[in-house]
Amino acid sequence: MVALRLMRLTVVLILSINHKAVQRDAREDTGASIMTNTDLPALKGVQYGETIGQGAFAIIKEAHIKNKAVAIKFTNKQLIQQNGMVEQKSGAAKEYMLHKHCSPHPNVVKFIAHGEDLNYYWIAMEFCAGGDLFDKIEPDFGVDTDVAHMYFRQLLNGVSFLHSKGVAHRDIKPENIFLSEDGNLKIGDFGFATLFRRPSDGSRRQCNSVCGSPPYVAPEVLRGVYDADRADIWSCGIVLYVLLRGNTPWCEPVPADVDFRAYSAGENSFKGMDHEVSSLIKGMLKIDPQTRYTMDMIRQHVWVRRRNPLLGVGDDNCKDPIELASRLIQGLRINLKSRSASTNNFQTPRKSYVSHKSPLSFKKRGPTSAIPTASQPIFNHLHTDHHSSTTLSQPSAGPQFNDHPSVEPLTQPLNVHLDDDLALNVIALDPTQAQFGGVSATQSMTQVARKFRDLIPQGRFTRFYSSMPPESLISTIHDALTRIGARTPSIDPMVLVLKHKVAIPFVASDRRRMNMRGQVRLAKVDSKDFIRVEFIKSKGDPLEWRWLFKRVVQLCEDCVYVAGN
Repeated sequence: MVALRLMRLTVVLILSINHKAVQRDAREDTGASIMTNTDLPALKGVQYGETIGQGAFAIIKEAHIKNKAVAIKFTNKQLIQQNGMVEQKSGAAKEYMLHKHCSPHPNVVKFIAHGEDLNYYWIAMEFCAGGDLFDKIEPDFGVDTDVAHMYFRQLLNGVSFLHSKGVAHRDIKPENIFLSEDGNLKIGDFGFATLFRRPSDGSRRQCNSVCGSPPYVAPEVLRGVYDADRADIWSCGIVLYVLLRGNTPWCEPVPADVDFRAYSAGENSFKGMDHEVSSLIKGMLKIDPQTRYTMDMIRQHVWVRRRNPLLGVGDDNCKDPIELASRLIQGLRINLKSRSASTNNFQTPRKSYVSHKSPLSFKKRGPTSAIPTASQPIFNHLHTDHHSSTTLSQPSAGPQFNDHPSVEPLTQPLNVHLDDDLALNVIALDPTQAQFGGVSATQSMTQVARKFRDLIPQGRFTRFYSSMPPESLISTIHDALTRIGARTPSIDPMVLVLKHKVAIPFVASDRRRMNMRGQVRLAKVDSKDFIRVEFIKSKGDPLEWRWLFKRVVQLCEDCVYVAGN
């Protein structure tokens, strides 16, 4: 009898713990912890623009200082304190010190300034107008070899520079790789960066913090004692694989992962890949970090030293930004006639789905927990505030939380009020139209382009235009999100439709069963018929985000307006 009671008590406790965990996960998944933009410290001489990123403890703004665009990340001290993140305080100071220590370099986001007041830490840095590199990579296809080679060379240059300063990044992944206005690569987000070599005497130290993103992290990191610079090399190898293939070789480097287990057993994970580049990747992905390629070995590899028509003579900067942009957008294709193939594919996990509890699954983000990096222009058009120039010590109420669909006046179009012909021209000139229009559309845009930004605009490629009535468009998008397994709040399109700009938040799981979170933002293009629909990511892998966008668009094919059709 006593044993039975103990068993019942144990079951009740387990159920109670699980219920609390589910409640916690639900709060995270529905975006209850997403920070909205409220009063921020007013910095003298700074004019705030769009919100370009946000997370649990920070908000990131595009800003202008003497007409020069910068990105500023504000980390909220009160929220850190309220959530018991004591290590975040020292982490915020560590982040700006290491970032400043590793700047400037052509392939590192430039550090500009930092400061704090009673409520916020802030870091000002270079604004990367080219956006996120991996937003321009087609899932499961990748980019052409010259593009991959150029960006890998630039990634090596940036990481080598960090290592020469004794700093390891420890979070090299797509979300932290950006493009300048000329298309050159920039490494950002020093939230997990650490000193692995002491400046005082040059001696090395090992790390034991488990951090990073599961598909990109080195296996020794999960074991808890590792050389951080060697772990960076592993992550660079994964990034090169993703550039060429458009996906990761496995979900996580653990025995429970089918693909990684096969790789560990000596099976060929690089079928169909050029022998030279596959030999390089294998050298960088040696499971034993002591036998892994060093940076010098990588630089001397025959594939790294190959000629590349995109690179200038004597440096690794892109010499033809128009050609680079053209090659990037040529790979982005959405077949609007593939509705049947797209209905449930997104819910099908990859065979290597890791069902065990990952060491990284419960790892709290370092000094930038749940924070997107500060330099990528997402342009999610969240509430934009414009502060007057006052002193830095002005107190702030701090960010608030909101998980409801946002509704804003739609009577103010994205541009001035346009007639229908002018609106059609604006849409036709948007480079994102090329992903629906085939090779001819890309060639036409390339012929009139004068700079990288003419083909790779600010903002993401995950958007389309529609002339469908708003209430029908909202219902169709909501239904498509539901069909791919995304969770959205209940909405009444008729309530949101008239003279309003609508944002539909949603949460989904990608093909690796990792959480993604974001919103679909609808905004008028002109005074009458056209609506721009943007998919704005706040959490998740950018390749999987584009995969989700493609699935939803194919389910909404009747909604999509394609210029020239």
